[in-house]
Amino acid sequence: MEKKQTNITEMTMIGRSFAAVDEKFIKGELFLKFDETGCLANESTQLMRLDPDGVIVYFCDTTTLEIECIEILDILDSRHGKSAKIIKEMEKCKNHKSVLSLLNTNSSFEDCLLTIVTGDTFIDPRFHIFLASSSQSAQNWAEELFRRASNVLFRNGCVLDYLNVAYAKMRYCFGTNEIPTKDVLNLFALNKDDRKIVEKAMVDSGLLENINLTVMKMDNLNKERCAEVKGNLTSQDEQVMSTLNDREFCAFLNKHQRDPRLNELLYPPFTLENARTLIEKYEIKKNLKSDVCHLWDFYIFYSVKIVCHVLKIV
Repeated sequence: MEKKQTNITEMTMIGRSFAAVDEKFIKGELFLKFDETGCLANESTQLMRLDPDGVIVYFCDTTTLEIECIEILDILDSRHGKSAKIIKEMEKCKNHKSVLSLLNTNSSFEDCLLTIVTGDTFIDPRFHIFLASSSQSAQNWAEELFRRASNVLFRNGCVLDYLNVAYAKMRYCFGTNEIPTKDVLNLFALNKDDRKIVEKAMVDSGLLENINLTVMKMDNLNKERCAEVKGNLTSQDEQVMSTLNDREFCAFLNKHQRDPRLNELLYPPFTLENARTLIEKYEIKKNLKSDVCHLWDFYIFYSVKIVCHVLKIV
């Protein structure tokens, strides 16, 4: 039986933080929202959605079109049905015209409740209370949000993953193609010094001709500028090495990968034999010599394996 060769794209997906989002969560469903005290916030329904990457859940008021969002990373728990937070004046809410128009005929009010718990810690959590049209809908959303919020790879993502969260908030939470510059600044800047850095970055990148402009267009960020940044980051000089030999790889391990605080007697530095063993184990291009590794493919495969090993230990 022919052994299937592992594709580098498949390997990188092992460490990808975000799983695919079902289309029904992208299209969204209608909910009623209650405030933290358990009272009906307003009579308008809220269209709750997940972004295509599943990094934020956002809900839009169908009357005012105001949009709020919650980062999946901020979610501590999601509950539905009898496990959800108790609504004050339950009997009064059951007979409210907005509730009666939303609930399906055979659906129980208690079973349709959905509570999303957010916060930095469990000490001072916030409760976001919603009412779904059916108990199955409340259960589906509770399970999906908790599955994503408890994803270990998601919570230990790289810098680009967190930038993707910030991009999703700008892309889906402002409701228009034009974003107020003050909102962008508030998203990244925590103080005056940070504000100056963000302002300069926006001007230097060409997103704004000057910081006094009131809005920036998402199209500029999403297409031209991202393509330009990507091109600058991924363009490689022809003279840049695409492979490492065993000596170079050994030097790389000892200089950059090994913790210099380790005791050299208990944890000796890598040797050429160690480097050759790693190359033989993780190099997927078997046509290369035994003492040479392809720089990019090998390093991704080696890094992903190490991360998976650490997660398994934890």
